[in-house]
Amino acid sequence: MPPMSRILHSVKPLSPPFSEADERIVEFSARKVLEIHNRKMKILLFLEAGALLRIDGRDPMTIQSGDALIVPVQCRQVYSVLPGAERCVLRSFRLDFDPAVLPPAPAERAPGPTRITQAAQSDFHRFIGDAFCRIAHLPGCLDPPMEAILRGFHEEMRERRSGHRHRVSGLCYLLATELVRRLEALPEKETVGDFPRQRQLAGQARHFIAEQLAEPLTLDRIAWGLNRSATHLARAFKQATGQTVFEYLDTVRIERARTLLETTPLAAAEISRRTGFSSPTVFGRKFKRQTGYSPNEFRARMALEAKTAASSIRTSE
Repeated sequence: MPPMSRILHSVKPLSPPFSEADERIVEFSARKVLEIHNRKMKILLFLEAGALLRIDGRDPMTIQSGDALIVPVQCRQVYSVLPGAERCVLRSFRLDFDPAVLPPAPAERAPGPTRITQAAQSDFHRFIGDAFCRIAHLPGCLDPPMEAILRGFHEEMRERRSGHRHRVSGLCYLLATELVRRLEALPEKETVGDFPRQRQLAGQARHFIAEQLAEPLTLDRIAWGLNRSATHLARAFKQATGQTVFEYLDTVRIERARTLLETTPLAAAEISRRTGFSSPTVFGRKFKRQTGYSPNEFRARMALEAKTAASSIRTSE
């Protein structure tokens, strides 16, 4: 069975240098891979993920929920399930750049710190060209500032009020600029102390959380599973990702719940159980705080949007 893909929301055209923003789900089994031939510059923010990614012969990288991927060059991406997993669900926010305005770089620059020229500070196209000059994987990007930007995207994509394309384009500027700043900060962080080891431990914790998401996880339980002390794990995770373990855990659980509400008929109580919340009441409260809707309101809204979109397609045909 080939990978199943579904676009949940899409807004296009956008103001240059952007062309389209969308949110999509792709699902595939351990016997399949997802192969993508990238032909334009794009940003991917993984809302739910757990996969191995290989790009044109590079060493494989582990993609987890909350990671960002910047792909400025033409390349071949191959996703596969993590060892021991039976299937993979990738839910991502994707931002494409207009190739007529900002074509993909013909080749990557040599590794090194991200440097923005003075001229690029007043020219956004040059700003992006200077910053997104190589493939970059940024773990743990789904923190409160990024969540606020995504909430803005979701609101505009759902409501589609007057000027929504302009508003989405503005949020794209915010998203791209936020990622540039994180790229600029990477070299400095990686020259301080044992940051690479902290980043590795945070990655192991995120993998453990993904595998045990339905369980009643505590900091002590996660630390025990990684053979680390709870204090060491908490400090390393915060330093590597900017989030606490529990902030990340809540975000992953909510995003998984969103996927299940949009793609399955499971009752909210069952989704609460499968995503590890202590009770349906706690699930409903945290879900509404994050999305602005109760689980049932969110599902009804998504169903109405899907029906409206299908009707629009039939009308246009």
